[in-house]
Amino acid sequence: MALSDRKAFAKWMGIPVNKIPLDTQTIEDPKQFIVSLARKSRKRDMKDIIPAGTAKQGPGYNIMLQRYITDFWDSGKAACCNRSLQKTVERLKAYLK
Repeated sequence: MALSDRKAFAKWMGIPVNKIPLDTQTIEDPKQFIVSLARKSRKRDMKDIIPAGTAKQGPGYNIMLQRYITDFWDSGKAACCNRSLQKTVERLKAYLK
């Protein structure tokens, strides 16, 4: 879901937005996809996402993603590119009425 706000994620990661598919639900392994994008990033702090050795993610993966979600992610924009998130948002809105 973090990838679904494509423009914000690309800007935060320091990569071109066209590196993220329009339909982010087609990404088979989102965590590994994010790691692969971090390898292409121009931003130095994204290196914390990249694993060393046999690890699947870098030591800063969770902290960095939490920071992105808190400071940059827009759930409304993300819902436009992620059908399951869109359904969830619609159900929450209906529940809260």
